[in-house]
Amino acid sequence: MEKGEFTIGLEFWCGNKRWRCTDVGTRVITAICLEPREMVRIEDDPLDKSKRIQRLRCLDTAC
Repeated sequence: MEKGEFTIGLEFWCGNKRWRCTDVGTRVITAICLEPREMVRIEDDPLDKSKRIQRLRCLDTAC
């Protein structure tokens, strides 16, 4: 695609993933991936920073 074809909110495919354009600058196109493979949730204990809990949930059925 050419730079002039991008608009904010446009969904397109790149590298076998679906993306959504979030910003069109003078030299840079910014987009977010719409197909996450995993979600990571990190919880910190506000009283004890050494206790960090990380939970990982895989959204892909192959995991």
